[in-house]
Amino acid sequence: MDEHTGLLVPPGDPVALAAALARLLADDALRARLAAAGPVRARRYHVARFVDRLEEIYADTVAGPAAGNSRPVALAR
Repeated sequence: MDEHTGLLVPPGDPVALAAALARLLADDALRARLAAAGPVRARRYHVARFVDRLEEIYADTVAGPAAGNSRPVALAR
């Protein structure tokens, strides 16, 4: 996530990559914020959480639209 867990640059754009790296080198607070946010975001994708969410999706699917479960689903929340 740009500006939250890292800095995104367009593919094949070495100038943008250099600018992002220079920004990180010059900004201790930015580096610390990004470094702290990464593990927090990664926990959203822990295998146990993923399995729990997948089981919810399967249960909703089996229950079907009659149970009000016709919404789009996302594995990570």
